[in-house]
Amino acid sequence: MTVSIGIGGKEINPQLISKIELNKTTKADILQWFGNPHSISTTVASQEIYKFVFMQTQSKMMPIPLFTKMEVNTKYQELNVIFKSNIVVDYSSTRR
Repeated sequence: MTVSIGIGGKEINPQLISKIELNKTTKADILQWFGNPHSISTTVASQEIYKFVFMQTQSKMMPIPLFTKMEVNTKYQELNVIFKSNIVVDYSSTRR
């Protein structure tokens, strides 16, 4: 039996991340490329941070005589983009 559970709408495309240019890429570009963020926060300096998250966990259970073997695979992606006046001033991404 296999079960998949996920959060976030779609995977974060690394090719789109490579298109981000500091002090040039706009908020509209980011929204077009990645869709709506998972969360939005504001820094003390009034900069907006958009956080995009994709996580998918797949569990596979295999009954074996006397016990059950379970495999769990998790894919995690996160992209944080910081805006000042609707322009990207910094970003970071994580993939596991």
